[in-house]
Amino acid sequence: AERDRADRQRQEAAERLRESEAKYRQLFESMSEGFGVGEAVYDDQGRVVDLRFVEFNGSFERQSGLRGDQLVG
Repeated sequence: AERDRADRQRQEAAERLRESEAKYRQLFESMSEGFGVGEAVYDDQGRVVDLRFVEFNGSFERQSGLRGDQLVG
């Protein structure tokens, strides 16, 4: 009984997390402001030599003039 309750609580928490992620994903994709998350790329001397985007919305692509395939990687 205790294990069943713990399993049920984990399943409910996972469902709430999925719902929350879907809600914020929809907000992220539908906002008119461009938004991107990037990571600095460093050379052997520790200098920033590039920026790699790991997440961005469609507005970011439109406003920057860059396509997703140009931003990723």
